Amino acid sequence: MIATLPEGECAILTPDQTRVIGASPYAWRWLGRYAKHPGGALERIPVEIDKPLPPLSHGTATE
Repeated sequence: MIATLPEGECAILTPDQTRVIGASPYAWRWLGRYAKHPGGALERIPVEIDKPLPPLSHGTATE
């Protein structure tokens, strides 16, 4: 699945949308997950906290 993000950025996700296969250089600004704290507050956790996002490579379909 191709995720079209603001400012012309994009990311390619696995079919179940749980992993990033490839991402444009600044896609990290738009990707993340949320952690819910005991008091109910939400905190955005950047997706690249686990490791850097894989770059889009030649031959990666974007259409």
